[in-house]
Amino acid sequence: MKLIPILLSVMSFAAIAQTTSINTSQTDLSTSFLDKIKPDRISHFSMINGPSIDGNSSPQSFDGTVNTDGTSSWHQVSFGYNLTKKTRLVINPRFVIERATVTDDTSVGKLDNPVIGITSTWYKNGNFTFSGGLNTIIAAVSESGIARGTEWNPGGFQSANYKVNDKLNVGTWLWGRYEFHRNAPDRRRAPLFVSPYISYSVADKLTLQAFYQVDGKITNADALNWDNKEQMNFSFSYKLSKGLTLQPIITVYRETNFNAQQGNLNLWVSGRFL
Repeated sequence: MKLIPILLSVMSFAAIAQTTSINTSQTDLSTSFLDKIKPDRISHFSMINGPSIDGNSSPQSFDGTVNTDGTSSWHQVSFGYNLTKKTRLVINPRFVIERATVTDDTSVGKLDNPVIGITSTWYKNGNFTFSGGLNTIIAAVSESGIARGTEWNPGGFQSANYKVNDKLNVGTWLWGRYEFHRNAPDRRRAPLFVSPYISYSVADKLTLQAFYQVDGKITNADALNWDNKEQMNFSFSYKLSKGLTLQPIITVYRETNFNAQQGNLNLWVSGRFL
């Protein structure tokens, strides 16, 4: 009879050991799965538009009139997965925050259409670098995208930069998309902008910058038209940490003869979480 307690004890220890082994295996599998889907890089970028320089809470339009839509902001989080040393797969959820009405200061958050694509250094030779991204919509989740039946919009943001010396850089930004809207065949075919810039590093964390932006679009008649919304921008960016860089921007417009009192104070916020 003494063998029965001994056998029960052995069986209990075996069961405990087996349960521990299963739990450990499950933990290992969960950890392995999380490691596989974990991004190599997580970054963020936000644009806050307004207020106007003259003290009005609503920003100015390019022609000097008050923008009745009020202040707004656009935000993007980018999840990047390394494909090569120069190229990453990126998935970018995006959203906007805008004021509900001119008389109501309640902020309203809305989803913008997320995109998926790649970012890379396309070409590098000495002090010259051409880099950027190519992406397209994942799904139409914005109200305007759903209403227009947006199905795809390949394009992206590119940067051509020449490093004059350790402090001075000159170049241009390029952005464009080819849009296809199922329910809006007469909408512009391809919006774009060109923005030459110059930047100067005052210190390790402080950079001064000026850039001039010209917007345009290719219509369904395949004609390239330039808008009259040309703008001049002056900014400085200060890097508080790897996760946070603030860049206040003064924006003035050609249509108002670059009058500072009819311009806006904007802000870019960027950084890396990982």
